[in-house]
Amino acid sequence: MAPSPRTGFGRRSNRRFTPGSSSTHGLFTRLHLEVTCRTEFGQTVHVSGSSYMIGQQDPSAAIEMVTTPEQYPLWRTRKPIIVPRNEKHSYMYALFEGGRFSKWESLSTPRKLFCTRPVVHIRDSFDRSFKSNRWEAQGELEPARSSRNDTDISEIGGSPIRPPAGSKLYIVCFHLPLKLSKDENGRFSVTWKESLIALSEDPPPDSMDTHWVGTISSDSDFVPFSEEEKSEIIELLMPLKCTPLFLPDDTIKKSYHGYCKQILWPAFHNIDVLDLASCGNSNNSANLNWDKVNALAWFDAFVSMNQAFAHHMIRVLREIDVMWVHDYHLMLLPKMVADADKIQFGRRRTNMVFFQHIPFPTSQIFRSLVQGELLLQGMLSANIVGFHSFDHARHFLNAGKRLLGLSYQSIKGGLIGVEYDKRTVMVVMSHVGVEPKQLNKGLMNPETEKLVVEIRKKHGDRIIIGGLDVCQKLSGVSLKLLSFERFLAEFPAWKKKVVLVQHCLVPGTRNDDELQTSEEIVELTKRIKDTYGSEVLDYSESKGTSVPLEKRIALYLCSDVLLFTALREGLNLFPLEYIFVRSDPYPPGVVLVSEFSASSSLLNGAIRINPFDVQSTASSLDQALRMESNEKAGRRARDLLYISSRPSSEWTYQVLADMWAMSDEASVTHMEETMALDGDLTHEMSMKGFTALRRDDVVGSYKGCKRRIILLDYGGTLLEKEGLGKYLKRDTISSVSGRRLSQKSENAIRALCADSLNTVFIISGLHPKGLVDALGHIQHLGLAANNGLAFSWPPEEEGNRVWEIFDYGVDWEELKLIAMPLLNKFTSHTNGSTIKIRDTGLAWSYYFADPEWGQMQAKQLTLELETALAAFDIKVQHVQGQIEVVPHRLHKGVVAKSILSRTIQKYGYPDFVLCMGDDVSDEHMYTSVYSFLVDVDAEAEPGNSTGPIDNLRLYMCTVGKKPTHATFYVDDATEVEELIVSLSNASISMIKEV
Repeated sequence: MAPSPRTGFGRRSNRRFTPGSSSTHGLFTRLHLEVTCRTEFGQTVHVSGSSYMIGQQDPSAAIEMVTTPEQYPLWRTRKPIIVPRNEKHSYMYALFEGGRFSKWESLSTPRKLFCTRPVVHIRDSFDRSFKSNRWEAQGELEPARSSRNDTDISEIGGSPIRPPAGSKLYIVCFHLPLKLSKDENGRFSVTWKESLIALSEDPPPDSMDTHWVGTISSDSDFVPFSEEEKSEIIELLMPLKCTPLFLPDDTIKKSYHGYCKQILWPAFHNIDVLDLASCGNSNNSANLNWDKVNALAWFDAFVSMNQAFAHHMIRVLREIDVMWVHDYHLMLLPKMVADADKIQFGRRRTNMVFFQHIPFPTSQIFRSLVQGELLLQGMLSANIVGFHSFDHARHFLNAGKRLLGLSYQSIKGGLIGVEYDKRTVMVVMSHVGVEPKQLNKGLMNPETEKLVVEIRKKHGDRIIIGGLDVCQKLSGVSLKLLSFERFLAEFPAWKKKVVLVQHCLVPGTRNDDELQTSEEIVELTKRIKDTYGSEVLDYSESKGTSVPLEKRIALYLCSDVLLFTALREGLNLFPLEYIFVRSDPYPPGVVLVSEFSASSSLLNGAIRINPFDVQSTASSLDQALRMESNEKAGRRARDLLYISSRPSSEWTYQVLADMWAMSDEASVTHMEETMALDGDLTHEMSMKGFTALRRDDVVGSYKGCKRRIILLDYGGTLLEKEGLGKYLKRDTISSVSGRRLSQKSENAIRALCADSLNTVFIISGLHPKGLVDALGHIQHLGLAANNGLAFSWPPEEEGNRVWEIFDYGVDWEELKLIAMPLLNKFTSHTNGSTIKIRDTGLAWSYYFADPEWGQMQAKQLTLELETALAAFDIKVQHVQGQIEVVPHRLHKGVVAKSILSRTIQKYGYPDFVLCMGDDVSDEHMYTSVYSFLVDVDAEAEPGNSTGPIDNLRLYMCTVGKKPTHATFYVDDATEVEELIVSLSNASISMIKEV
């Protein structure tokens, strides 16, 4: 059925852009490349470059060039390459041997090309200093420099990462890393604490001016300061570049002691919300007992605390500065600053890092937090989210997927990228090391030697097993004592030879927990001493959050074994310090570390233990005590270099360098596992040369064109859709099939369709009935359903829509007899899944199933369907939460080409093509349009200086930043709506002029 004519707007002005027009937005060039290269037997020449059609600097996607006996050694591209006009492009040639990449040509930088004409021919020489023999003066080429053969085109031009000149680093934390003291005369003094965020002897990143922002107190009870004292403290801290924030006592009590310590801290250590009352911090005050009413008040205080920090940071931050937020107390701060940026500047401008030093819980525990989504959004508003181990990062990523539907993938440099709020958030796993200079000073301190003598004198010739922990349940000290008790029972030969020297810190932040833990430890200590003698165990406690450096080092030097049995743990540098202190000339020691701690994933030389397995831990103690010196030295050598080369300054710089490096790269995010693509697409999708669509430029091009084709996807493009990975999906946006366009979008599409110069099609994955129900009432609108399997030109008479079905020769009835038993079996094993039976296909949807289980089942079902249906000319593809069985040659590109061909037959060649989609199924639309344009060029008459598509405005646009074949992107469906409304307004205004 041919396209139907319209009378919607009548005659139109013949205004259009000419080749000499100042605007070239959307224009493209057809590039022909030739290169002279003498090859050996089995070698072929390929080319790859910055544009999609040139393989995007990927050897695996490079274009193979061809030659003939008559033309050799001249190699040429088979077809012209489509590249954006009036933009810089780079490319290089490569040699392949036996079909595999061998080497790039001998250039240190890629060849540069700037195309200004519709058609450009370039002839190069492969292996000499660059020379160009252009057939016509249609492009500008820059010479390339000769260098080496192993050049990686993707890494050319790299340079050391430097912070912006004049930038400041603001380290923002709840507690400033300072010790504030008050003398007998009432005057304050301040010193730096031992902390990875405190001022070190090596400043953080080179040339950055570092400032600290946080609260400060003279004791753990946060006694309020008078206004006079506040002024004195501000003046005292100014030379240290520290800014104290003084919050109301009630806010600190509810936010820090309440929400942070009684709700977030237990939950983040994987303690269920129902257990919070028994593991919290009552602080001897009835109004701090956990219940729902208090929790809401605590969260309000938590918000107020974060807002106080945000108000200060908004005033001081500049665009070149970096705000580094440390730990869970300030999880909302990044989003508050980002939102303020958007309000004041219309965009995000602040570079932010959020680093969490405690564990992150499983998604099931995290979902028990009422405000979980808000907390995730706060963290994800930073440029980088950091953790000390992958275990914690994995839980964070899973929570993001299940609560917010976010996907992720590995990106360049060993980072993980998460697509959130129209950008890519980097997730890093980076563990800080020790401070060598600080520890070496401690080793040389006479006080340290004095303490060593005291410890050895106290315990005589006994071998010391050291322990240094916080006096809280999750430190696992009770299990440590039970393991030591079992050790003494199972290995009685050690009873008179060893002593466990255990010291516990009582920070005073979780009083009930600390009191109960201390009582339990004291009881166990008494039991062990009563059974095996008082000499086998030396237990002590001290109040505070740290042990003096000299005392720690003395314990390290005296301990042949250091034992850690944490049940949940984030950052703990004690095991790392022990390894460094026991380096030459001191004899090596042995570290036993819990497999539940972040340190276990870092220390390759430590003995990993499960604290709950008391018998195994006892055996590991025996193993450590019997270990030969050469094995101890070998274990120490595995870790010493790493932990001593990662001081806080280097660690800080590395995290910031990752942020600066990625800010200069195009964001590469994950397209969810939604489709099994053909091999010719999968490896080529990239973000390079990928720019935001400028609406005003598109509208300007639209106004000047006489024949336009607009191809739009439906769900995810014209309508927002919910993230596939969310565990619980809202019924209101669970599917596009039952939803209608907004009135604004519908009116815009109706106006575009009424314009007689336009051919408008919606190409969707919906079945025909669902698509007609949603859009069939719009006159002059073409529809394509089932990803192009069926399509309908606009009916000549309203309500008389005729569907055309592409016949691919598949016997669907026979196929269903084989496939249905498999689909029924997987449906019964996958809660929430359904089967969709169509006239010309089958689908199995797991949209409402658990996302991870659904994807696992989908992968297995795909394999079994491909095997069972191998005799049919079909493909099994993974699309938007469902497995589809469709004809092998079916994709949206088939119908896109058909629309282009029929429109040209009816109206002539278009001068404006807009193609928009949002997921992998839309990629074939883009590639088919490119392929069609190449075929048009091949059909052009030889010697003709102009072609029918020389001035075609081409807009291939995807929704959201992601690897794609498109050349433009918009952020979301809202921007799509704004674009089509602007285009429809342009049509309406032009007809009014006529």
